[in-house]
Amino acid sequence: MHRPRVAVVGAGVVGLSTALCLSQLGPPCTVMVVADKVTPHTTSDVAAGMLIPHTYPDIPIPKQKQWFRETFDHLFAIANSAEAEDAGVHLVSGWQIFRSVPTEEVPFWADVVLGFRRMTEAELKKFPQHVFGYTFTTLKCESSTYLSWLEKRLRASGVPIVSRRLGDLWELHPAFDVVVNCSGLGSRRLAGDAEVLPVRGQVLRVRAPWLKHFVREGAGLTYVYPGASDVVLGGTRQEGDWNLSPDAETSRDIFSRCCALEPSLRGAAGLREQVGLRPGGRGVRLQAERVRGAAGTLRVVHHYGHRGGGVAVHWGAALEAARLARSCNLGGERCGVEGGSVWDIHTYRGSAGVGSACRQRCGVQSVDTSKVHFAEGGSHLLLLGLMEEEMLICRDVKEEDKIKIILRVHRLLRVSRKRHFRHLAILQQCSEAIPSAFCEAAAKARGFILKQLCCTIT
Repeated sequence: MHRPRVAVVGAGVVGLSTALCLSQLGPPCTVMVVADKVTPHTTSDVAAGMLIPHTYPDIPIPKQKQWFRETFDHLFAIANSAEAEDAGVHLVSGWQIFRSVPTEEVPFWADVVLGFRRMTEAELKKFPQHVFGYTFTTLKCESSTYLSWLEKRLRASGVPIVSRRLGDLWELHPAFDVVVNCSGLGSRRLAGDAEVLPVRGQVLRVRAPWLKHFVREGAGLTYVYPGASDVVLGGTRQEGDWNLSPDAETSRDIFSRCCALEPSLRGAAGLREQVGLRPGGRGVRLQAERVRGAAGTLRVVHHYGHRGGGVAVHWGAALEAARLARSCNLGGERCGVEGGSVWDIHTYRGSAGVGSACRQRCGVQSVDTSKVHFAEGGSHLLLLGLMEEEMLICRDVKEEDKIKIILRVHRLLRVSRKRHFRHLAILQQCSEAIPSAFCEAAAKARGFILKQLCCTIT
């Protein structure tokens, strides 16, 4: 039996965790990591590594919370194991403080971290310029240590890490069945994504072993994050800035801002400067696509664009990217149903070549069933389909629309399976995703659809 070959491009925290998820999820496949930079020379090595999630406007909050919870649970298990020191993962408590009361007094991740509560007036006295705050316990990754631990786990699983600078993703064709693009800012060159732009981050690392609690101001531009061997002081978010050299004036500004929050830092020693270019300019791109070229078809799962929040969601997002890559080959050319699972497409942002329906992003409440191709209700992908190149994902689809969608696919299959399913993408759980209780007609259509999926679309 052919063992699928998957190349993961990129060896930052997103790439390594995605490769590890691929190696752990069944059925077996051959995985290789290809990267021009590895730790300690990646953007992830500069990351402060604190598990406090960013908010991505183009991704539904339940999905962001899922990614964060899965990441938190994964790292919490490591922190409670004998691997904690080798992995560089530990618990840390502290405060997030505000100069004015935020619009969202309780963030979406409050019930994921430990002991989340509002700060008391006595606690706020430590920060006289601030009027509101939270206190909680979260996790911190020592970035370079964690990356080295991931590399060790990958090699133990038989996954090689190859040092190679690619000029284009097509260089991996046809040696690999699927390419998972976790190249971050490198996607400008490798995937031709002109939307992805650098968000320059400069941080300082100092020795201040008396500091045990983190301090984060507002949305996190200024922070003091104690670690195992140093304290990370930040930071900057300089959109469109490609400069990788530390700027002395910026360092002075960061240090001044952090000392305003924690005056004892003026006694810190051993200051080091670091700069990293985060992939920004667009939202997270977690998407499968089939790219046609003169050499054939390249099947790609894109997984990048996390800006400065990659560490906080890396494991949950990697699990989702791995499921996309493991399901089958995109397009239905060899797409069989194994355990009720076939290739499913999640498009959180539109991409070049995808039709106008992608402009209707997540959050659509009602659907034009003559144009819908993919719909999600609850935790299941409900639809199948395809006409021309347009694609749409809908969430919280109304019950009557679910019935219409199922019946429409039923008609499409009867009319012309080949024409309408050139880019087949369907059902995460075929056996459960279409509840037969919708109506009698939908129940009959369900049986017909599943039969066609299992028997004829290969």
